[in-house]
Amino acid sequence: MKRIRLISMLIALGLLLAGCGQSSAKVDNAQKDVFLIQEQEQNQNPTDIKVMLYGTEIIFESQKPLLVEDRTLVPVRAIFEELGFTVDWDEVTQKVTGKKNGTEIVVHINNKIAKVNGGDIELDVSAQIINGSTMVPLRFVAESSNSIVNWDASTRTINIGKLHQVSVGKKYGYIDGQGNMVIEPKYDKAYDFSAGLGLVSLNGKWGYINEVGKEVIPCVYDSAKNFSSEGLAAVQLNEKWFYKWFFINKVGKEMTEARYDDYMPSGEGISSVELNGKWGYIDKECKEIVPCKYDNPTCFSEGLARVRLNGKWGYIDKEDKTVIEFKYDDASDFNEGLAPVSINGKWGCINKDGEEVIPFKYGVIRGFSSEVLSGVGVNAKWGFINKEGKEVIEIKYDNVFGFNKGLSGVSLNRKQGYINTKGIEVIPCKYDNVFCFFEGLSEVELNGKFGFINTEGKEVTLYKYDNPAATFSEGLAAVQVNKKWGYINKEGKEITKIKYDGASPIIDGLGKVKLNGKVGYINKEGKEVTEIKYDVY
Repeated sequence: MKRIRLISMLIALGLLLAGCGQSSAKVDNAQKDVFLIQEQEQNQNPTDIKVMLYGTEIIFESQKPLLVEDRTLVPVRAIFEELGFTVDWDEVTQKVTGKKNGTEIVVHINNKIAKVNGGDIELDVSAQIINGSTMVPLRFVAESSNSIVNWDASTRTINIGKLHQVSVGKKYGYIDGQGNMVIEPKYDKAYDFSAGLGLVSLNGKWGYINEVGKEVIPCVYDSAKNFSSEGLAAVQLNEKWFYKWFFINKVGKEMTEARYDDYMPSGEGISSVELNGKWGYIDKECKEIVPCKYDNPTCFSEGLARVRLNGKWGYIDKEDKTVIEFKYDDASDFNEGLAPVSINGKWGCINKDGEEVIPFKYGVIRGFSSEVLSGVGVNAKWGFINKEGKEVIEIKYDNVFGFNKGLSGVSLNRKQGYINTKGIEVIPCKYDNVFCFFEGLSEVELNGKFGFINTEGKEVTLYKYDNPAATFSEGLAAVQVNKKWGYINKEGKEITKIKYDGASPIIDGLGKVKLNGKVGYINKEGKEVTEIKYDVY
């Protein structure tokens, strides 16, 4: 009996701690998966693990989940794609990259240092190839996409989900993806979870809760921001330090003095901080690596940050070394090894050695993307150049929008269409407006109404919708007809009635809808998983 009680206590402890997210430091042993305890007690096969995402089971066809060093590993492509990431595998460097809505996760085979948006994260177990499948730590990937991870010992199930805010009587709580109330409405404000913790306000003070509603960092701060992927949050205590920001870790430990006037994330594990009107940078250990002496905050990109000093722009590295001298009138971030810069009203491009690669002759250079082409403007006309500066697509368009998955919207003679990277007009310039492709479909406008086409120009829906810039998300798009809203799928079929007063994109399995002054949620099947009863916020 004592043994059973001891095991139950251990499992409960594991459940309590399971929601804590990965930080830049190695995760404490107490946070490890509880699967091993369960295995020892039940003597079951460790591959007998079910993974549920937003209430739907993920079927891993190539390789089932495995336990390695008490951590659950799953096939990388399957988990990334289920979470909505695009996946890229580099055979030479043994690197996997997942990208989704501005979030980039990078893992290397047999390397315990991963990257989230350029910042280093130390893992308990590295990604590795097992039985021909590339396997990655499940919790790390899920929490890096701001999802919540829970373990159900009774069914041997890992539940990956997202908590969604709801408001009742001007108080905020959270529901899960099935519409169940997980955290009762008691907070004055509540925000999305980040790095495993939710930012909440109570009685005018801010703190942080975990996914079961436990206040892991008390509501004592006058102002607070969400946790970064490195496990840091900026907070203020005005009574103690008047309107100065300092940083805490995920257990509330103060990591810096309260001395900064402002703060913003700057990518690659770096944060910009302001002091007396000047900006500098701190690293993930909260060490001030660049003194507060620059005129503006910018992000690090490809190891360099563009900064302004005495009215001129240049580039520095993370040790505050001036890599490219301060001589430019304007500058953009590095991408694909090149950065657009401006002198005397003309734009060109430089490499990381500061060498002029593309001459200063353009009115505008948009910057290079993964498509390795950049839009350029000369005398109110637009075209594209490659990284060698060759004009590969004639400068003749009234506007260009930039390439995405091989296509760019273009405007010519007040009509819009799409070209490919060879400059071929694959979808004619016949539309009044075109937008970016999402999930293989783009909304277009014709004669004042909107419809959807695929990448071959085939019209998937009729031109009958009223809302511009609608996008597909998780297989559905919110559309408007006669001031009412609903959802359609990629075949153009209405999966809900067009009856709502408002509708938001599907995010992490749910879409928020508004009806008669109240809000609720629907799932990807169009089913209302909650009553339309919550207050608008």
